[in-house]
Amino acid sequence: MPKRMKKVGIKAPILTAISYLLPLVVASGLLIAIGNLTGGQNVKTLDGITVPDALTTIGVFGMGLLPSFIAGYIAYAIADRPGLAPGFLMGQIASFLGAGFLGGMIGGIIAGYIAPDRPRVVSGSLVPVLSGSPLNQVASFGCL
Repeated sequence: MPKRMKKVGIKAPILTAISYLLPLVVASGLLIAIGNLTGGQNVKTLDGITVPDALTTIGVFGMGLLPSFIAGYIAYAIADRPGLAPGFLMGQIASFLGAGFLGGMIGGIIAGYIAPDRPRVVSGSLVPVLSGSPLNQVASFGCL
């Protein structure tokens, strides 16, 4: 008997991601607004930078993080903690490729549905191996 597929909904994860994204958007927008009102502009070098220039530039950098944040938080809303890092990575890839906000959303959805299916490594199984190594014993006593 074939497995029944789970109904896939993307509205709730997108709304959750947007609610997590709002503080970044508000803070970045506020920095850009204050910087522009005081005569600042986005700068590429630090030669002769002023406080208004710094505010505007930091705000623009914050807005540049939008694809990463939206992807990470969509993946988090779908897969919980296992999806967070792959989602942020997909957002960075989308940003690098120039796919922007929509590319980040698609990457977050993909990462969120793929992340729970990856093979799990039990970290507790590595503790006896690492704790008995001579390098670990030397490093723990500060003799390196």
